[in-house]
Amino acid sequence: MKKILGIALGVLMALGAGSAFAQLPAETASFTVEANVVGSCNFTAASGIDFGSLDVPKALIGTPIAQTGTLTILCTVGPDYKVALNNGLNFDVAAGRQMKGATDATKFIAYELYQDNSGTPARWGTGAEVEHLVADGTRQVMTIYGKCPWNEGLLSSAPVQHYVDTVVASYSF
Repeated sequence: MKKILGIALGVLMALGAGSAFAQLPAETASFTVEANVVGSCNFTAASGIDFGSLDVPKALIGTPIAQTGTLTILCTVGPDYKVALNNGLNFDVAAGRQMKGATDATKFIAYELYQDNSGTPARWGTGAEVEHLVADGTRQVMTIYGKCPWNEGLLSSAPVQHYVDTVVASYSF
């Protein structure tokens, strides 16, 4: 019996305490939660262009060697953006973009990069030669079209060795 009275008394006290708390004035506060999404991009992948083995049979054909590479970029939704490709490390005003010989650094093989593969492709470079894209919040893959004008006339100026150049891609809004 004492146990039942103790439980009943405990319940009454708890109910009384609950009503006392319920009568206190309610305090409130408000605050803001905010964020600012800014126009930004990030290159997430890049695959280079490899013109492969340049040999006499390919030179005799006389047509440019064509290969492709890709750039993948992810941008926030918002402003349109532009992707530019610099002229590489070995650019020459007269010759254009060039790959330099790894053994004999005085030897070069010309090449060019384009935005498309049409009959008169648009050179991909800087300034007016950039690729214009719409930022949609998804990864966008851009194909880079490369052409190397390998022909019989170049055989005497391109000794056997590896040739390489480095091109830097950048974006702007």
